[in-house]
Amino acid sequence: MLDKGTARFAVYCCLAFPLVFFAGMIIAGLFPLPSPDMSLQEVRDFYGDDPTRMRLGLFIMVASAPLQAPIFGLIAVHMKRIEGSQSPLTYTQILLAAVAILAVLIPVMMMINLAYRPDGRDLQTIQFFHDQAWLIFVGMWSAASMQSLVIAIAVLRDRRAEPIIPRWYGYFNLWVATLFIPGGLIYFFKSGAFAWNGAFAFWLPATVFGTWFMVSGLLFRKLTNEQPDEESVATEPARAAAPTEAPATEPAA
Repeated sequence: MLDKGTARFAVYCCLAFPLVFFAGMIIAGLFPLPSPDMSLQEVRDFYGDDPTRMRLGLFIMVASAPLQAPIFGLIAVHMKRIEGSQSPLTYTQILLAAVAILAVLIPVMMMINLAYRPDGRDLQTIQFFHDQAWLIFVGMWSAASMQSLVIAIAVLRDRRAEPIIPRWYGYFNLWVATLFIPGGLIYFFKSGAFAWNGAFAFWLPATVFGTWFMVSGLLFRKLTNEQPDEESVATEPARAAAPTEAPATEPAA
């Protein structure tokens, strides 16, 4: 029996994550996003103009990354209920969830490295870590797409009359998996809509990213609230097992 308190904790973390994550980006000064074709000096200035503010925002982003984990765990619990004891999709989703957390932590830690000592390195080294950070941050689309695809397959394979997870959530994850793909186009462009600061490569997947967490949080909050309380479930067997008193008989005359 799923503990409602634990499930609600996962839901609250899910709803909080995109708010904290994007707030950290704003505080760090990452909006507007730096252009891939910035000059070497512009890249240094991006990290060196206000490094304390940037480090504070990046600190918040690092703090936000693990907030993803509880909802992925909660989804895994429901996926295992669908699959049963042999649950390859469930375990695949858990492994990809770890990648999702690292996809935030690794590039953000690279940015912290650059903001930590912006004037102590040569320009080529700064640009190297800058490029690597943003290529990972925006361009790690495949793991996110696969994770959404795995969730979709599990949900849509549920043949119960009343599915454990609504079927629309499976189709929603198929849509999400598809719309993450444009993030990979940043490998080929340094300007325009498909660069890492472009409308299709960043803003479209980023919008889908935030929407996924909000939709998932609200859905699993609803599913959690609809589950019977442990107390009511525990009392049902007791009531069924309790002996019924035989009706009293009047003494014979």
